[in-house]
Amino acid sequence: MTFLAFSSIALCFLLAFLLISKKGKTQSDYILIAWLSVTAAELAIFHIDYYWLYQQYSWLFGIKAIFPFLHAPLIALYTLSMIKGRRQAFHIVLNFLPALLFLLSQVPFWLQPVTERIELIDQIAEGRIIADASEIIGVFILAYVATYLAFSFRLTRNTIKKSDNPNIKWLYLLLSSYIILWVGVAISAAIVLFKAPEYYQLVAAISLFGFTIFVWLIAIIGIKETQLFYGLTEKVERTLNIKKRYEKSGLNEQDAEHYLLRLREYIELEKPYLDSHLSLKKMAEELEISENHLSQTINQKLDCNFFDLINEYRIEEFKNKVIQNEYDYLTLFAIAQQCGFNSKSTFNIAFKKMTGLTPSQYKSQIRELIPN
Repeated sequence: MTFLAFSSIALCFLLAFLLISKKGKTQSDYILIAWLSVTAAELAIFHIDYYWLYQQYSWLFGIKAIFPFLHAPLIALYTLSMIKGRRQAFHIVLNFLPALLFLLSQVPFWLQPVTERIELIDQIAEGRIIADASEIIGVFILAYVATYLAFSFRLTRNTIKKSDNPNIKWLYLLLSSYIILWVGVAISAAIVLFKAPEYYQLVAAISLFGFTIFVWLIAIIGIKETQLFYGLTEKVERTLNIKKRYEKSGLNEQDAEHYLLRLREYIELEKPYLDSHLSLKKMAEELEISENHLSQTINQKLDCNFFDLINEYRIEEFKNKVIQNEYDYLTLFAIAQQCGFNSKSTFNIAFKKMTGLTPSQYKSQIRELIPN
């Protein structure tokens, strides 16, 4: 049991670390980090519960009752942020008021001397006293969690019918697995609470084992089937966006290859990029190609947009001119203007993006390599 607990805790922290390291984190990522942290804390409490280590950690006794008040809203908020987008902070905080009230109810117990806390724990363990209103609290917790899970599951089920997003499918599986886990734990807990308190340790073992399987399941599926824990690379994300944007286009592969060949020939022979007012529309008219099809050809075949392509040719033209002595009397931007740039900032940004150097750095380096 110790291995199960600590391996699952380590996995929760690993997944949280992957999310923290992920570029372009969304609100749903931060909520998932919080949920994984709560799950790791609950697994630690399950371990303490199973081995009844409350003599050493008496202040943790009863704290496990807070986890349903954390899990349920976190899962619902995660579902909402994945499907509907960013939630306001005020709405997020409101969902955790029950958890806060529970913590406040624990304060009198925490303020007791350690010896009195341990004595109370021993009395509860031996069945000499029963926690006040434990059955009512148990029913309330079940209803509370069921309400949140029902809402989350219904929203996800309705969304998955209209979406092929792998992250939504993963969310659907996560909720389905968690509901199965929660039903199993709830039934076991109800048996102990109402009928057979002597099986308390068995329920703790079932809960620990169930949560272990759940954590490993979402880790394997989340990493294998989605980019959820480490994000898309910039290139893959751009490719997927382009594919989605043109999924209803009538441009076929053969026409796209033909358009690309005509585009290359036109640019290299006519040098339209020297025109500082060149636009996609103007080039499409010159080539007698649909503007949308020309844009799609550039995006899909060259993995860039129209302006990146034109700036690439302008920069190559600049690099050819800047090494020639006849242009020494001109400033770098004046040369860039002859190459089609009409903005100094656009030129500098594009040059640095494509070469990794500023124009002046490039000129200095290239002049050192070329003999006078």
